[in-house]
Amino acid sequence: VWFGTSRGPVQKQLEAVDSLERKRVKPSLAVDIPISATSGIISSLFGVKGPNMTLSATCCSGGFALAEACHALVSGRSDLALVAAAEACVHPVVLSQMQSAGMLTKEDGQPNAGCVPFSPSRTGTTLGEGAASVILTRASFAKEAGLKPTGYILGWDTATDSHSRTLSDHEGNSLSESISRTIKMSGINMDQIDLVSPH
Repeated sequence: VWFGTSRGPVQKQLEAVDSLERKRVKPSLAVDIPISATSGIISSLFGVKGPNMTLSATCCSGGFALAEACHALVSGRSDLALVAAAEACVHPVVLSQMQSAGMLTKEDGQPNAGCVPFSPSRTGTTLGEGAASVILTRASFAKEAGLKPTGYILGWDTATDSHSRTLSDHEGNSLSESISRTIKMSGINMDQIDLVSPH
């Protein structure tokens, strides 16, 4: 099980703070609060054996979980991988933190100003919530097990760009290198790409 989330169970964390103020702490909070507990809870719920990991890499958490699961499959550490990602961060506490850091789109009468990833006039980011999951396996294992894949992951890469608090390198070097490595691994040509889904 590989799980991606940037903040984990926000409501549980707030319950913990509230219980400290009331001096009545639920014993279960110690298990539920840590972000890292999520993959373990999923593993226990479904009786999954093998490695489990929760990855927190801000908005890229789900992508990192997917890449790490692919590494585990290719290396033979796992035959099947359940990859999930979830975020429920539209909460006043989280919004105020991000607003204070200057990361959210400015309210300047342009409702879509934050939803233009490559625009120089972008004023910030816009938070969203969602969840998704997928089961992955190697093509050889799927064939042996009589499974019919609905898609393939041909290439992947991860990179960390510490250019600034909210922005990657303005020249796009690390992004370009990561894309190049992914294309090379996949063995496809650029003209075979039908969709690019930017952050």
